Amino acid sequence: MLGRGVGKQTRIMSELPNIDAALIPHMIAELDRVILAEDLPEYGLKAGDIGTVVLIHGEGEGYEVEFTTLDGETLAVTSVFASQVAASAAT
Repeated sequence: MLGRGVGKQTRIMSELPNIDAALIPHMIAELDRVILAEDLPEYGLKAGDIGTVVLIHGEGEGYEVEFTTLDGETLAVTSVFASQVAASAAT
């Protein structure tokens, strides 16, 4: 029978605490796009540059990130601490 248990599911969902999604950190995964939070002058990179995670170090303490030009030329592949990048909304 369709709809069976729907009321129960709705009740359970309404009992969950209201959590602001902006307060939950986004888990960065391999191949996610990230935004550089600070300049890395030794690589010619500036805060706001976008890169792609190619490897996760440890439990997310850091990442190996590839930064490229718009036409796909690699500018740098470097390790960064988690605090040096932020998840991009367009991953």
